[in-house]
Amino acid sequence: RAAREMLALLEKEEKLHTGWTRASRALACEEMRRLLVQDGARVDARLPPDGRTALMLASRAARPDTLALLLSHGASVHAVDSKGRTALHHAAEAVGARHGLDRIVSTLLSAGARADAVDGQGRAPHEVAESARPQQPEVSAALYSAFCQRRRMRRWRMIGRLIGLLHSWHARAAARAYAPGGIGAHAAALDWEQRITRAGSKRPRE
Repeated sequence: RAAREMLALLEKEEKLHTGWTRASRALACEEMRRLLVQDGARVDARLPPDGRTALMLASRAARPDTLALLLSHGASVHAVDSKGRTALHHAAEAVGARHGLDRIVSTLLSAGARADAVDGQGRAPHEVAESARPQQPEVSAALYSAFCQRRRMRRWRMIGRLIGLLHSWHARAAARAYAPGGIGAHAAALDWEQRITRAGSKRPRE
């Protein structure tokens, strides 16, 4: 009985994977919807031979409808294939002018895709677009703008963390210095006594 159940489970998984592969390569929205909603296929299933996901295929083909469906079911914009490329790299690498590609790029960026992610060759999406899509400079410009913004945000976050770390160090040093028995506590006590003495000497005499 256990063997039959395991065999049935394997057959179901194989059927889902085969159906998912077919729907992904055809970018068939209705087939994907059935697989995702009714049959429970994994939205980030890897497709042979290079480990691409359906989101990467939809990005390369500039299909906003398919992209929106996949994102609504939790497709990851951070997934990478065997060459280290994200969905944003695939959109930038699409050959030939395709209608709606700027919308694809904007949707991926809005969904949290990293414009500074590099592939296996160390290239960011805007660098891929500059070499693969010279006929669409607006796509390269949008990717480069997002790349620069991401770098600025990362730089300011680093500065903010450094400032917070310095404040923390200063607070710990002050706490140690002014703790009972510390050099700061002794200096503070002397300073307080001097202030009291000066205040008493300045009182008007009756």
